[in-house]
Amino acid sequence: MSVSTQDYSQDDVVGAKRHRRGKWAIYLFLAIVCLVQLLPFWLAVCQSTKPSTDLSSTIVPRLHDVQWSNFSDAINEGGILRAIVNSVIVTFGATVLTCVIGAMAAYPLARRRTRGNSSSLPQSWR
Repeated sequence: MSVSTQDYSQDDVVGAKRHRRGKWAIYLFLAIVCLVQLLPFWLAVCQSTKPSTDLSSTIVPRLHDVQWSNFSDAINEGGILRAIVNSVIVTFGATVLTCVIGAMAAYPLARRRTRGNSSSLPQSWR
């Protein structure tokens, strides 16, 4: 077996470097977007582990005097579990209702011959 080699021109090498530079810019942009999306969660964790007497709003978490009892207070006194159950019920109901209504709407749309669905459906489904 022989290995074929290709000769690359200077334009190909410059284009590859430009493509690599653009790729890093995309990764940097995506990393910034991820950090911006995770910032509210991070702030909630930092605020929830502080004692109720501490009114500072820092991004740096406390490593000493962490109040883990705040979580048990939220579950026992704040009614968080009931709110989670209510959210699950509403989410499940909305998902089932959306699927049922979508299926009911899809059936006549798929059976009726129109210009739009005849071009988008595979030949075996017609």
